[in-house]
Parts: sequence; C-alpha cells; structure tokens
Amino acid sequence: MTNSYKKLGLNDNAIKNLIAQTALESNYGQSVLSGYNNFGGITTGAYWTGKRIKSGDKDKDGNRITQDFRVYDNMDHFTRDHLEFLTKLYDFD
Repeated sequence: MTNSYKKLGLNDNAIKNLIAQTALESNYGQSVLSGYNNFGGITTGAYWTGKRIKSGDKDKDGNRITQDFRVYDNMDHFTRDHLEFLTKLYDFD
C-alpha cells in the first residue's frame, strides 16, 4: 500500500495517516472486503460503474444491512480511488 500511495506523489506523513485509517477500516486487512482490495469499506454510491460485491454493514442506528461495496483489481486501483474519494469529501492537500 505504501508503494501505491508513493506512486501518487504523497508524502510519508500522509501515507502513514492513510494506512492507519485503512487498517482500522479493514480490521488490519482481515475484513471480507480486503479480499477484494477494498481496505476502506468504500460503498458503490450512485455513480460507481466498476465491479461490486454485496456485504454486510451497519446503518447509522447500528442495524445490520446489506450494501454494495466497490471491488478493486489491485492495490494501485484502490489507492488511486481512495485518494480521489477522500479529496471529494474533505478539503485537504
């Protein structure tokens, strides 16, 4: 993952923070979604046209639901989309 983020031009501090966040999101790579290179638990949303998988999740009230999650071909694919996803949500460099 580090090498994939480096290819995107991120500095070491940003990479460490992103890896820490994805470690928590993916239960340190042990989640079902990690097997599909989705280490961020990123759902498909309305505009995702790529591969997807249905998996369990919880809604805002903690109720179990099933959602569609993004499937990535490889780590580079995930890190590129993860960074794009985050920059759309948050205003940071």
